[in-house]
Amino acid sequence: MNRYKKNKGEKTADAFLNNVFRNDNDRSEQKKARISGIVIIGVLICILTVLAYLYFQKSNELEINGERTYATVTGIKRNGYRANDMDGTTVNNYMISFEFFDGEKKNIGFQTIEKKNYSDYFNNEIKVTDTILILYSTVNSDNNRILKK
Repeated sequence: MNRYKKNKGEKTADAFLNNVFRNDNDRSEQKKARISGIVIIGVLICILTVLAYLYFQKSNELEINGERTYATVTGIKRNGYRANDMDGTTVNNYMISFEFFDGEKKNIGFQTIEKKNYSDYFNNEIKVTDTILILYSTVNSDNNRILKK
């Protein structure tokens, strides 16, 4: 048997001809895959847009309909741990729960504050039963946050 070895130019020509003369089934499969990819990217963009809109609407609504009041601290938990052993990422924050009254309705709020930002909110370390200043929405009292000093 005589084996014929193709040189680089012949291999390139064969690849080009195989690409040009592909059957229609291959082309339709590629078109379906391309359309599926575009649809997935479009859906992801829509979801991210809606989430960003809801986030900014919530903070904007709190600025427009917000009312200041005092709340009582009901719980404080300090987290300090290494989140990732490989790169040394650490979590160091305070989880603060509080309750306040909106008219006669008792509401419960919760906020996480990074340790590095703690001094922006409080002059000294707070304790359970301390009073803090918060901002809550008069339309939706579940939308609330601790105010910076």
